[in-house]
Amino acid sequence: VFAMARDSADIQLNIGAEVVRIPDYLFSGARISSISFAQPSNVTTIGDHAFTNYTGTQVTIPQSVEWVFENSFPAGTTVTWEGKYVYRGNTLFQYIGSDTAFTVPQTIAEKAITAIGANAFAGKTSLRECFIPATIEEIGANAFSGCTDLVILAEAAAKPAGWSDAFNPENVPVVWDWDSLNYTPINGGSEYAVTKGSGSAPIVFIPSYHNEKPVTAIGEQGFAGMENLTAVVFQDGSNITDIGREAFEGCALLSDIVLPGGVTYIGADAFSGCHSLAYIEIPQGAANIKLNGFSPETTVEWQGRFLFRGDTLLQYSGDEAVFIVPEGIAVIGANAFAGNTALEKCIVPVTVTDMEQDALKGCTGTIVAEAAAKPAGWDEGYNPDNAVIVWNLPEAAAGLTYTEINGGTEYAVSKGAQNAEIVYIPAYYNGKPVTQIGNLGFAYMTSIIAVVFEEDSNITVIGQQAFHGCENLADIVLPESVLSIGDSAFIECKSLTDIVLPGGLTEIGVNVFLDCIALKSAAIPDGVTEIGAHAFHGCGSLERIDLPDTVEQIGDYAFLGCHSLERINISENSELETIGVSAFLDCVSLTKVVLPNGAASIGQQAFHGCTNLTSIYIPESVETIGWYAFVGCGKVTVYTPHAAWPAGWDAAFNPSGGSVAWNSPRWYPSGDEGAEII
Repeated sequence: VFAMARDSADIQLNIGAEVVRIPDYLFSGARISSISFAQPSNVTTIGDHAFTNYTGTQVTIPQSVEWVFENSFPAGTTVTWEGKYVYRGNTLFQYIGSDTAFTVPQTIAEKAITAIGANAFAGKTSLRECFIPATIEEIGANAFSGCTDLVILAEAAAKPAGWSDAFNPENVPVVWDWDSLNYTPINGGSEYAVTKGSGSAPIVFIPSYHNEKPVTAIGEQGFAGMENLTAVVFQDGSNITDIGREAFEGCALLSDIVLPGGVTYIGADAFSGCHSLAYIEIPQGAANIKLNGFSPETTVEWQGRFLFRGDTLLQYSGDEAVFIVPEGIAVIGANAFAGNTALEKCIVPVTVTDMEQDALKGCTGTIVAEAAAKPAGWDEGYNPDNAVIVWNLPEAAAGLTYTEINGGTEYAVSKGAQNAEIVYIPAYYNGKPVTQIGNLGFAYMTSIIAVVFEEDSNITVIGQQAFHGCENLADIVLPESVLSIGDSAFIECKSLTDIVLPGGLTEIGVNVFLDCIALKSAAIPDGVTEIGAHAFHGCGSLERIDLPDTVEQIGDYAFLGCHSLERINISENSELETIGVSAFLDCVSLTKVVLPNGAASIGQQAFHGCTNLTSIYIPESVETIGWYAFVGCGKVTVYTPHAAWPAGWDAAFNPSGGSVAWNSPRWYPSGDEGAEII
């Protein structure tokens, strides 16, 4: 539809909603002075030379347009592409989109884009990431004015001569040579770990994805020794969960890093030697970090609970009823516990040699000290409001029963006559080592809220049902001397929220943590070969498990009813062979599974009721799948390289309508979020 202008031969053109495509040369012979489009428009293509004789200086094309040719309009026409940008010739004059991330195109309408105009992104406060290709030779002054939350990611190794010195007036981070990192496939190739590459820029940008697969880890020593590194920036929606051992060790100039909220593991000495890092916050989900893994100049906020720097506890702000001052703390700073009325019991180990003024100001709970009397290094004003102090924890928790074992050379310990809130397990009794907690040793002691082991404990065995039914037990740190944990040792410990298992364990026995309903994390060490039957059955708060490569067997019902379990990590070098009967029954938060090569059998009803499971890769090594293994998994697609039904796969292994993709190459999860066993 068009109308003739009254006083000239020029045409005023209105393109209706029914038009989808404007063919090549359609209006090339017409003098058109103005062009407008219906709102909303359905035009997707504007053909080559379609408006060769357009006499106007600018035109606005609708957001529906997907393709414009180099000569669709005369040279010199300023084109405003709704929702995208304004361009003319080789210059991007203005970005008018609303994305949080934008990649400057190398071409627009078949024209190479080599310049970004002055003020092109000015005021785009929602823009968080702007990727600039190496083809951009010029950027005008104030191009990113007002973009205060932006990170600029440039392919160029340094600022090109044609970029104005004032292109970045807000002085937001610019990551030069941003895509020079190295990526290593992990977890069967379904994810990537990132490490430093050939670049030496002072700012590193960690993307969420590489080759459409999530980047989930910073490798061991990944950026160690980068002496000029000052900042690390994670892309919005980062998938990083693991920061490897010594990842940033020796990065002496690193001063700026905000860890993504999904980080759950931080390796030893990850930030050791980062002398310029004044502050770092450890996300809520990260457990089992070492206090000595940071530079003494760094203030660390851990899990929103406490701040420490070096060996000094600066502030405790948690809301637990019971808190054990962590191993490695020697000094409790001024006002560290000030005003904390939620804390009912604070256990202070003998290693705390200094406590500064007003450390306990306003505290209403009881302080239980391992020391026999006030150490000389504790300030006279450490407890201005006279909170109750119980000295000599070993004596306060006395009254235990000791039984001679191993021919009278050692002792096993168990509960005595009293109903103590805090149990203190000494290293020796009558000059002989205390090496075991007896079977049923403290079973059904509902009074227990914490168990404390003397430094250099000799405990090697925690007996069967040792803490069965201790429903108020909230805090226990197992000594590294422990080599064996008996069946049902912590069954129904309903207040236990996390546990770090000692490095000498080789198996997690039957029912060990059954019905520990508050347990959110369990750190399992290398060397464990078996997760016993019902080991974590009913742990409805458990969110993630990292299994070491040594695990060969996941027992029957091991994770039954772990409704919150989103992720179990098994590396590509895993020795896992067997997944037991109903091992993951009703794990409704799992969505994807990639089994490692070498897995041999999947038990009956192994994934029964995993209603959100959508994809599973089963390698050729799996010879046996039991009856109803995927019953209730109506959304699942089974990917396998097998060409046809293996003889050992039960005819009813997948009875709920899920599909099977035979002859599938190695399948990997896509970039969307989801839990995996990998």
